Amino acid sequence: MTTNTYSSLILNDNPIAYWALDEVSATTADNLGSVDSLLDATYAGSPQLGTAGLADSSGAVLFDGVDDGVLLNNHSDLNTGTYGQKTIELWFNTDDTDGIQVLYEQGGSDSGLNIYLDGSSLNLGAWSADSGSWHNTNITTGQTYHVTLVFDAGTLSGYLNGSLIGTTSTGFNQIANHSDSSAIAQNVGETRLSNSSVTASSHNFAGTIDNVALYNSALSTEQVTAHYDAGTSTLASSTSSSALASSAAFDTTFATGGSFDSVDIADSAASPMILTGGSGDSVLIGGNGDDTLTGDSSQQSLNLDGSNDYVEIANSTALSITNAITVETWINVDTFNRRWQAIVTKGDESWRLHRYNASNVLNFALGNGGGRSVTGQTNVNDGQWHHVAATFDGEYLRLYVDGELDGELYSPGDIP
Repeated sequence: MTTNTYSSLILNDNPIAYWALDEVSATTADNLGSVDSLLDATYAGSPQLGTAGLADSSGAVLFDGVDDGVLLNNHSDLNTGTYGQKTIELWFNTDDTDGIQVLYEQGGSDSGLNIYLDGSSLNLGAWSADSGSWHNTNITTGQTYHVTLVFDAGTLSGYLNGSLIGTTSTGFNQIANHSDSSAIAQNVGETRLSNSSVTASSHNFAGTIDNVALYNSALSTEQVTAHYDAGTSTLASSTSSSALASSAAFDTTFATGGSFDSVDIADSAASPMILTGGSGDSVLIGGNGDDTLTGDSSQQSLNLDGSNDYVEIANSTALSITNAITVETWINVDTFNRRWQAIVTKGDESWRLHRYNASNVLNFALGNGGGRSVTGQTNVNDGQWHHVAATFDGEYLRLYVDGELDGELYSPGDIP
């Protein structure tokens, strides 16, 4: 694992277990926490490793909602002791909100903790001697969330994206020994739900999970907020910059001072290729591999690997557009290899031109959820060049492919 700002902050708060879930090809999820390899975990099923990270650029894991998961070992620091304090935090992005989906669980019907989805309701709970408390709040598909559960000597608190969901007294000051199985992205054995019922179904999670950390301490509100802030600022697609990122080739022209045949792209953010212009320097970053900027006197294009290559455009007031916008580019898709792949975006809160979920069509969205998005009808995953344009005039979102209107939505208002 490459240590970055986010992981350094997590490790400084001394988790007993921290699974960055950034393996590319492995059967074991390495534990970076204080218990070390004794809490290395095991991938179950065939989850897709090495997908785009949710809180950093080091990678995450995509689970299929059928039989994928991560199985945890029993340990005295995890579940076979008695605990007055516990904190669980993770990042997730769900593909659907059908039924119950477990994000994290430890324990069984008598005592334990869990974080799970019940439809669009996110639930965080702790129970001991068959009695428990839960917090819940609503989430939507296709959005990235940071969730934190804190148990502190009888007080249960829940946080979403650094903000407090609620705090309640549980009626018990400790969580008793709960040596039943523990897991990420699925339930193993039994777990208790917020309606006090017990389920033994697997309830596999469909979507991406990243950076799971466990503590035998109660993180403060300030620490939880700092973790969320660090995760959002470390992520390459932060709201302060725009980006191009996909496995597609982009025929987007940059000022190069003349024609060129090929230019090597740096493999890390430590020494990126600089694209100078505007109010600041933009950067072109390639992950591991032979990444190049290629073209000739008549054509320049980017061929990105769909894993960790991207262009980050320096922030500028000229990009703070609120009333009307047109975004256009040429794309030639090599492969769509994960849901919601970005093409051109301004973070996750402003606007995004991207793949629609797991389909072969495109979507143009304003804001983070809320239904302000238009979805096209044309298959662009066909190995051909396509001219793509997205427009918003203050009232209508429109999506064009190859000069033809591909989708339209009436949604008046400002661009976030």
